[in-house]
Order: sequence, then structure tokens, then C-alpha cells
Amino acid sequence: MNINQRHIVITIICGAIIVLSAGYFHKYVQVTALDDDVFKLSSSTTCLVVGDSHTETALDPDILPNTANISKSAENYYYTEPLAKVYSVI
Repeated sequence: MNINQRHIVITIICGAIIVLSAGYFHKYVQVTALDDDVFKLSSSTTCLVVGDSHTETALDPDILPNTANISKSAENYYYTEPLAKVYSVI
């Protein structure tokens, strides 16, 4: 087997490993993201904070009792209303 054939075989094996790993990772993320417990708030929650990194990092949960902060960095406000609907706020 010459060096070109070895490179081709190694490239195919590495590509197959990457594709299989990506498929497994996608399936894992899909299963954990759709877990029902992710979208549950405690019964004592009276205020829901949504937004981008400003609200994610600026609000101290120890100062605001009964508040759930589901803000995420770089969240577009276009997705905030559907996210709040998932949490049954609107």
C-alpha cells in the first residue's frame, strides 16, 4: 500500500468517526433538550426573567426571591415570547 492509499484510508476512517460522533451528539442533545423537567418551574416562582446576557448576568438570584432567570447570552428578542409561552407565562 503506497502512501497516497494510506492517506485516503485514514481520511475515510476519520471522516466516518466524525460523522458517527456528530450523529450520536445530535441524538443526545435532542433527547436531553426535550426532557419535560427542563421546562418546569418551582411552584413558588412568581416572576420570570427573560432576555439576553444583560439580564443573565446583572440580576442576583439571592436578592430576588421567587424569581426564575432563564436568560441566555445572545438571545434574540424574537425568541423570547415563544420561550415564555413554553414556560406557560403568556
